[in-house]
Amino acid sequence: MLFEVKMMCETESGPDLSEGVMTRLRAGDREAAEQVFAFHRRHLLRTARSHLDGRIQGRLDPSDVVQNALCEAARRLPDYLAKEPVSFALWLRQIVLDEVHKAWRRHGQAARRSVTKEMPLPDRSSLILARQLPRAQSSPSQHLSRKETARRVRAAMERLPDSDRIALELRHFEEQPYAEIGLIMGISEQAARKRCVRALLRLGQMLEGEELGGGS
Repeated sequence: MLFEVKMMCETESGPDLSEGVMTRLRAGDREAAEQVFAFHRRHLLRTARSHLDGRIQGRLDPSDVVQNALCEAARRLPDYLAKEPVSFALWLRQIVLDEVHKAWRRHGQAARRSVTKEMPLPDRSSLILARQLPRAQSSPSQHLSRKETARRVRAAMERLPDSDRIALELRHFEEQPYAEIGLIMGISEQAARKRCVRALLRLGQMLEGEELGGGS
């Protein structure tokens, strides 16, 4: 079963679950669900580590966040299978992000926003992304404070289409390989690579337009 899950998750065709595995999941096959969850645990851990505030990580292990998310996923699996609104991997990632939100709220640091949106990027991650932008070395942004640069990147990210924002977070924040990004987003590895490049260019254009226009 694990070999079957591995093979169907590494295809270039897009969807991350084969019809055979989906049939077993719809039939309530608990072993199939456990194997699929185990396969996805690796990239879910990257997501949890990246989105947890450093101070929270001192008190909460990312693996605990993922475990809680998988328990919640198991509970909600029948509803997902009835609707299949997004790729299975993207659905799992959102549940992990929901668990991160709960952790922030328990520690009094939750952002005042809907749980259907990702957490705002920490300053360090926003600065890492800023350095990947086209013409980053010559941009006037280099003269801004680190905090202001991070704020502008976060604000621009929120204005991107969801598919572009998620692609950039996966690649430059969570450091997911393109194959994993394709798996999570339900597209091929090549399409994932193109989407990341396109999204990075779009983000750079948005920030450059702000600078030229004197916007905040």
